[in-house]
Amino acid sequence: DIAREWRRTGWCAVRPAFASASLPRTEDAVRALRDVDGVRRVAVAPYVLAPGFLPDRIARGAAGADVLADVLGPAPEVARLLVRRYDEAYAPGTCPVAPLARIPALA
Repeated sequence: DIAREWRRTGWCAVRPAFASASLPRTEDAVRALRDVDGVRRVAVAPYVLAPGFLPDRIARGAAGADVLADVLGPAPEVARLLVRRYDEAYAPGTCPVAPLARIPALA
């Protein structure tokens, strides 16, 4: 889904890739992008929150890319998105926990 959204932003080509058991692997996607007409540079953007095993595997697979972005990290936008999705999933009467948006430190 994310790759489809990126295609609509004007990038020449976008290929999803995976660092776990799914295919294609990062290195396969990088190699495939090198074969697309009009692609001058290949960038890899890991869709993971923190450093660790998967980002390290992504970095190894992205060795043939021109750019490797960092992990998402502790971005306020990510925290707000998590809180919003939690609140959207919260249904009064079904969860003993208060909505996160009502917790002052997270509002």
